[in-house]
Amino acid sequence: MSGDLSGAMIDGDTNTVQDLGIASLKTLIGNATKFLSFDGSGAPVATKAVPAGDVVGTSDAQTLTNKTISAASNTISGITASMLSAGASTDGQVLTSNGAGVVAWENASGGTGQGGINHIPEGSSDAEDTSVGDWATYADAAGVVPVNGTGGSANVTITNTTSSLRGLRSYLLTVDAANRQGQGVSIDFPVDNFDKNSTNAQVVGFDYATSGFYASNDLRVFVYDVTNGVLYNVHNGDSGNILYSSTGSRFVGTFNPVSNSNSYRLIIHCASTNASGYELYFDNVKVSPEQVVPGAIAEKEQAYTPTFTGFGTVSNVDFKYWRDGSVLYVQGKFTSGTSTSTEARISFPTAAASGANVGSIRHVGDWVLSVNSAIFGTILAEAGTSYFTLGMQGGSNAGLTKINGSTATASTNVVSVKASVPIVDWAASASLSTTEAMLRGANVTATKTGGTQTSNGNFQDVSWTESRDTLGSFDGTTFTAPRTGKFRFVGAIDFTASAIGQRGVELVNASNTRYTGAITFLNSSAADETIIPFAMDLDLVQGNTVKVRAYQNSGGNLNYGTSAGSRLSITEVFDPTVFSVMGGKFELLTATSSVKTPGGSGHYHALTGNSIQLSPGTWKLSGNSNFSNSGVSPGYTAWAVGFYSANGTDSASQPAALSAASGLTIIGMPQIVSGLASYNEGSGSSEMSNVPTYVVRVTQPVTVYLVSYSTQTTSANARITVYANAERVQ
Repeated sequence: MSGDLSGAMIDGDTNTVQDLGIASLKTLIGNATKFLSFDGSGAPVATKAVPAGDVVGTSDAQTLTNKTISAASNTISGITASMLSAGASTDGQVLTSNGAGVVAWENASGGTGQGGINHIPEGSSDAEDTSVGDWATYADAAGVVPVNGTGGSANVTITNTTSSLRGLRSYLLTVDAANRQGQGVSIDFPVDNFDKNSTNAQVVGFDYATSGFYASNDLRVFVYDVTNGVLYNVHNGDSGNILYSSTGSRFVGTFNPVSNSNSYRLIIHCASTNASGYELYFDNVKVSPEQVVPGAIAEKEQAYTPTFTGFGTVSNVDFKYWRDGSVLYVQGKFTSGTSTSTEARISFPTAAASGANVGSIRHVGDWVLSVNSAIFGTILAEAGTSYFTLGMQGGSNAGLTKINGSTATASTNVVSVKASVPIVDWAASASLSTTEAMLRGANVTATKTGGTQTSNGNFQDVSWTESRDTLGSFDGTTFTAPRTGKFRFVGAIDFTASAIGQRGVELVNASNTRYTGAITFLNSSAADETIIPFAMDLDLVQGNTVKVRAYQNSGGNLNYGTSAGSRLSITEVFDPTVFSVMGGKFELLTATSSVKTPGGSGHYHALTGNSIQLSPGTWKLSGNSNFSNSGVSPGYTAWAVGFYSANGTDSASQPAALSAASGLTIIGMPQIVSGLASYNEGSGSSEMSNVPTYVVRVTQPVTVYLVSYSTQTTSANARITVYANAERVQ
């Protein structure tokens, strides 16, 4: 029977309803938002609430949200980078995490080849995190070097900016338009035990760009040893300074950790007083072990003017040279004067003054003329010579036979040459460290034989004859610092015998302004030549100039000695920290005291700025002193200077001996007892005194003091300065 039921109730317990459709079933009252299922007895029950969206099966496509997939019990297979919702925006990016559960795509940086080690955990800004992590600003006392790079209330700021150098964000240091010297930013970092005990340096590097009114050297990079409270320079060719670069550059420098410290602080310090406002964008900051890679020393081309022999008075000289490993390359041309019947020669640059590293005479290059000629010109070199000679290959000439200038050229001929030759002391390195490019420093040697000092009672420039100049930084009178650093000037001026007056030497810049302490005087000798020795370390900025000037007041002209007693040596004093190839933990520390006017005679002076803090290791201590005057002689009768473990007290009480310092042992004894180098000098006006060298072993941080002592008749006229050096040798 068929029909429609309306208003009727069917008892499910006593009746069976077959082929019932879902739409025909009324859910339980009050449970309209839950699933309906049947329990074990077949009774319908309301279960899990119905979720929003579609209900799908295991084989249906679905976008999952708010789900946690346990890696321990689940495997995601076939995943590609495009499946990640972040999506790498640039080819070659990698997925990174900031350690707090935030992931982001970042550029994969090649770095400096240190095998992926980076002691700076937040060297790059995070694309998803706008914070600056552990980077912090600080305000130390105003000065060109920081105190410790932490604390204080700074005006400079560091932010995380989308104006990026790499990836999506970079760090931005902003210095407002005010003098912020002494402020900066820093970040603490650890080093591994292997690295602190290694002899290799750690490389500090970061990408950067400057903007605003930034000038080179406004910012300088340092590392602070948190454990020992010691500030280290970061060494590179620019003394740790950050150079101007509006388009982007990379800073690279080095420092050596010490074996008793794992804790350090990287500091970017406002070293200048620039008050015009500027910015530093930086990223990809790394502190990592230095790598040693195969390579050879190569240098860019430099101009030089050869010395010509046999060509008369030449003109239109245009010569360049460069180094590649052990080989000198030269190219150039000149216009010959009236050539002569002497051997034709063209000198090497002074950087190659050690001479050709070849055996017997050989062909090393060619020369051609600006006129028609049937000959083939050869450039020749032979062992030990520091010049090229010329040969000529032809029907009546052997190419390996040296010729005279008159055979090679006529007046106004243009001569073009090219040659290459190995040089004696230019070894091609088999393994280059990342800092070996800084190994070749300025080295000048020169002598003076004869000549006359014609300015009685005044200083006068000394002209020298060079025998060596590795970087072409000396023109025979003026030395120009090729880069910022310490340079050592050692030499002597030799005057012929005269019984009258004094003799002196000073070091000045191109404007004849004397460098502090750079003066020496001696009384003349009636019977013998007077030789005035001098030795001085100068801290120079790239481009600074130095001249040697001599003084005599004999009453007229006075000749220089003819036995080459006048001599000059200029050596760039590198901090060997940068040279991992030397295999030691090296460091160079310096201190210059303020000028002291003694309170009385016979005092050990209480100086300021005369101390150096030594970290554990083996050190060589040296220095010098300048006992000068106010313009009126103080009447010095004796003076001395030496290293102690305490400062002077402006009294006759000698400070505590150097050997009394806790944790310090003297292992190389000086030549003069009690740490003093005493001198008597008849004029009593001024004297420069060198300090005997000590070698000490330090087992804990210790401070040493260079202290002066003097006796004089008029203390108010005395002016005393000391200069201390400490060089780590192990």
